[in-house]
Amino acid sequence: MNDDIADNLETDAPVDETFVCVVKIWVEEFPAAGQPLVWRGHVKDVINQDEQYFKTLDELQQYFARKIAPWNLRTIPELTE
Repeated sequence: MNDDIADNLETDAPVDETFVCVVKIWVEEFPAAGQPLVWRGHVKDVINQDEQYFKTLDELQQYFARKIAPWNLRTIPELTE
């Protein structure tokens, strides 16, 4: 982990249990009248530069679940079903 980044994180959590990311969500295309919008997104881990594009919020939740799994936190049912 980059110590400069870790030193600047304002949190009481131990650095090893901190996940900092940037999430960008946008409309991919504007559909014809009456059709749903098509959304897309991108998430990037600020510390290790790991990134992923996603098409659904489920994919974003799965990304977060993978990132926090090593911490052995209490299981969150919505992320593991």
